[in-house]
Amino acid sequence: MESSNTLLLSGKSLLKVFIILLVSLYANVSQAQLDLRTCGYNCTSNNYTLTDVFLSLTDVYGVPITNTTCTIGNVQQVYILLNYTSNANSNIHFTRFFADLSIDGVVTPLNVPLGTIAPGAGQVHLYGPFNWTCGQELLLNNILVAWRTSANQDPGPNYTCNSYSNSQCDFSPNMVISKPLAVQFTYVGCTNGNQSTIQFTSTTNGGIPPYTYAWDFDNNGTTDSTIANPSHTYSLPGNYTAKLTVTDSQGLVNSYLLPIVFPSEITLSANITNLSCAGGNTGAIDLSVSGGTPPYTYSWSNGATTQDISNLPAGSYTVTVKDAINCTKSATYVIAGGDTTPPVVTAPNDITLEGCNESAITDLPFSTTEVVITLAQLQALGGNATDNSGGNLIISYMDVKSGNCPIVITRTFYAKDACNNVGSDTQIINIDDTVAPALPSVLPQNITVSCDNVPANSSLTANDTCSGSITVQGVDSITSSACGSEYSISRLWTFTDACGNSSSHTQVITVQDTTAPTFNGQVPGDITVQCDNVPAPAVLTASDNCDNSVSVVYSESFDGQQDGCSANYTITRNWSVTDCAGNNTQHTQIVTVQDTTAPTFNGQVPGDITVQCDNVPAPAVLTASDNCDNSVSVVYSESFDGQQDGCSANYTITRNWSVTDCAGNNTQHTQIVTVQDTTAPTFNGQVPGDITVQC
Repeated sequence: MESSNTLLLSGKSLLKVFIILLVSLYANVSQAQLDLRTCGYNCTSNNYTLTDVFLSLTDVYGVPITNTTCTIGNVQQVYILLNYTSNANSNIHFTRFFADLSIDGVVTPLNVPLGTIAPGAGQVHLYGPFNWTCGQELLLNNILVAWRTSANQDPGPNYTCNSYSNSQCDFSPNMVISKPLAVQFTYVGCTNGNQSTIQFTSTTNGGIPPYTYAWDFDNNGTTDSTIANPSHTYSLPGNYTAKLTVTDSQGLVNSYLLPIVFPSEITLSANITNLSCAGGNTGAIDLSVSGGTPPYTYSWSNGATTQDISNLPAGSYTVTVKDAINCTKSATYVIAGGDTTPPVVTAPNDITLEGCNESAITDLPFSTTEVVITLAQLQALGGNATDNSGGNLIISYMDVKSGNCPIVITRTFYAKDACNNVGSDTQIINIDDTVAPALPSVLPQNITVSCDNVPANSSLTANDTCSGSITVQGVDSITSSACGSEYSISRLWTFTDACGNSSSHTQVITVQDTTAPTFNGQVPGDITVQCDNVPAPAVLTASDNCDNSVSVVYSESFDGQQDGCSANYTITRNWSVTDCAGNNTQHTQIVTVQDTTAPTFNGQVPGDITVQCDNVPAPAVLTASDNCDNSVSVVYSESFDGQQDGCSANYTITRNWSVTDCAGNNTQHTQIVTVQDTTAPTFNGQVPGDITVQC
């Protein structure tokens, strides 16, 4: 340690640090020097405060690693450094620091020369380097700091108790050395049957408390508890790993996982020594204990606290055993007095008989009252009876009837000795009806039927060897196809007697649809119509004996329209309906379309006229319409008569208009124009008037 480092200490030090570390022993100075803590100082000084003692990765003004985390078991080289604050007004000299450094209970005495310490705050190196293992606790106990007030008072290396005084020393409370946040926990548990209750104890240290805990008892990502030391009951068997995640006050987070090894359950057994026939206190209980966590403590109902007890009278004794972690197990043992041992009875083996009632038993008759028999009779059936006292035994049996299918006869065999101790054992006789009912002599056979003629499920009867009703159940299992009208029915009749024995018969019904659909109502017949009066196709519907969703498909074709006249042709109309089984019905109608109506002229046609030769009108321009042919054209022609007589002023014009549709229907109109000249010629210019002239 550098002698220039300064330290100010106080007997009222307050240090809150938690760290996990494993330490290899190391001393900064020779331990042969006097430990001033043995001098009996009462240390009246109170000038100095130890503010923090911490682990660092360096020995010179190191940075605390309290704000880091570590993994349990990891090892790294560290130093122990101390922060201090002094209220003194002047330097102190020849300062020495004494303490017990405890590393997980292993103590190393420290005697560190600190030299001259100036007033104020500072930091010093106390110990190290050493290898520290994450998870170990570090403590400074029995802290003493001693000094001299003058630089001229050097006590030397061979100082004595008189080198320092009560006014030149200071005691400090024990301190926990600050270290990284190391999360760890321990557990103990008690197992009882298929459950084990585990008590967890967090041994987390380091970082800066207080801590926040998050326990995940089965490491499935769910927080199960947030207290420091919880308990949890596990179901056995199973492989579990518990996880503890801790967050300290500065936000550091660290986790620790530990597989759970369940303690074995405490198991008790005992060898009992009963009393002899003469009685007395000769009973004893030799108790054996295993499992749990030894050592054990014992508490008997008679006040004894030893494992085994003896010199006991007849009676009942209860012991409670507690192991080292307070798991408990109790058991009660009985010490018999005198001849209280009943005979040992071995009943014949359990048997099962075929039958309908107790009359099926053919060895010892069924009896609800006690019947005495001989030991030889019991042995002949495979049973036996013995007694520890010897002598004759009274053998008997009695039956109790219960249940049905099977009928259960509980036959109890008794043996009574001379002390009226009675032993017993039971034989179970099951009388069971396992014969299925007989099928009817006439059974429905496999058939094929139409889909609209499926037979109903009929009721059948059967006979049984034992009395009682027979339940008949008929169940249809349908194997469908793409067409709902064609399928198969597996018709199963099951005949069950009162004991659940059953027989069955299956009939396969193949359902077919071979009937085509029919059109509803009157279907249209062939017709001949005018080209301007072609009726719309009829809307037909159809019905089917099995298929309720048949649809009529309509189609039509035209013939004769390719000849250039669309007024005369035929329409072939077809209606088709098919059920889902493929049965088809069709109807065809031939519509003959014809045009027998001639075209008509539009508007007023011109009539015959007589006109002057100088006023012959132009021929009228006529148009025409047809009921079917939209492209009719009027053809005009004219002829003249009378002009060949040498006078072209008097003649006739025959005018003709003709229109024909594409079907050849024709309409004509003729106009006669009579041209005449009834007007005399006139002289051109001024005609001379009568005059009188001179000769």
